[in-house]
Amino acid sequence: MSKRSGILADIGTTISSVTGINQVETGKWSEVDLKDLSLPAAFVILGTDEISPPPMGYEQFWIPAVVEVFCKDSDMETLIAAIHTAMLADVTRGGYALQTDRDICEPFAVDPTRGLAGFDLTFKIQYRHPVGQP
Repeated sequence: MSKRSGILADIGTTISSVTGINQVETGKWSEVDLKDLSLPAAFVILGTDEISPPPMGYEQFWIPAVVEVFCKDSDMETLIAAIHTAMLADVTRGGYALQTDRDICEPFAVDPTRGLAGFDLTFKIQYRHPVGQP
């Protein structure tokens, strides 16, 4: 398993453990229909690696991990806090990362007529591996 896939799997497990999250999808880039979701639902996507100066013999990166959640607007703040707490409980992502930092949170409307909202909570994760051994 690569470091990236280990990080993704760990985040999926972490978000699945958050009280109130009913569905978690990791690493999927397809569209979903709201009627097919068990809300609150979370989607985890890893972004583009950014090179971080490594020690000799290693490749080192920062990668954004976006946790996107669809939920009732009344549950949004509680879920933001719960996910923040869960993600920072193990900043090593099960030993696959060096550090996890919370970055930004962007709320958005999903369906205001039904009281549905969402947010993208982004974490920056630093990881490294020996040169050529992802």
